[in-house]
Amino acid sequence: MTHDPDEDQDLVSFLKHHRPMPPPASASLEHQIMRMVQGRDRVVRPMRWWASGALLRLALPIAAGLVGAVAIYQTTRPASFSTTEVASLEAFIETSWLNSVSGVSTTATDTSAQEFLALVEPLASE
Repeated sequence: MTHDPDEDQDLVSFLKHHRPMPPPASASLEHQIMRMVQGRDRVVRPMRWWASGALLRLALPIAAGLVGAVAIYQTTRPASFSTTEVASLEAFIETSWLNSVSGVSTTATDTSAQEFLALVEPLASE
């Protein structure tokens, strides 16, 4: 796909022929502008610390740090269990340990297995 330079010549000649002419420059225009600029009083206001962006540069890292701290706390805090759940878990671990060491099944383990199956079976039937 090559570009034909003759096609551009038509466009270039058209643009040269129809080029708008700028208005003539005023000889005193530069002096008029300079007098207007020099005639104005320059007002310099002291920049307030909160308007200079210092507040934003200070607040953004603090906000990001707080969000990060809350996120880390939420993901790393241990789950809290009620005392009945803890007691039930301790009893289950104790009976499981005793059954695995002695090799004899106790009725507490059988009932806990039955309770577990009773909880799981309704979920499996859904």
